[in-house]
Amino acid sequence: MRNRAIRIGTEDARVELTYLGDGEWRVTADCASALRADFTTALGDPEVGDFTARVLAGLRAPHDRVFDGRLTGGRNNPLHLTIERHGPSRLVLLAVLTPNGDDETCPLRMESGPVDAAELEAAFAGLHRSVTGG
Repeated sequence: MRNRAIRIGTEDARVELTYLGDGEWRVTADCASALRADFTTALGDPEVGDFTARVLAGLRAPHDRVFDGRLTGGRNNPLHLTIERHGPSRLVLLAVLTPNGDDETCPLRMESGPVDAAELEAAFAGLHRSVTGG
């Protein structure tokens, strides 16, 4: 089976998206092992492929705000990701996880970085290939 997972951020603050099978993905955020959100969500390969394509397009553009978008446009959106430049080759990430969709009463907001831009691009490219087959 192709590796369908991505881990972004740093050891102290990271977000993971991992395919479990049968259309289910696990979304995890961990902040210094002191605060953790971990839940499953139903996503299709086209949704994840579209998300990774949008992130990759932003990573390849020269803007300061590289990306600001949701994993899926539906009510069940589990992740909103913002990526901004921090110097010439580093990026800062802001992830907002919403286990109950758009329910503003229970989001987890976590900032992470700076991370290496080339490594982040390689991670998203790998996930994109795994869900699109290309």
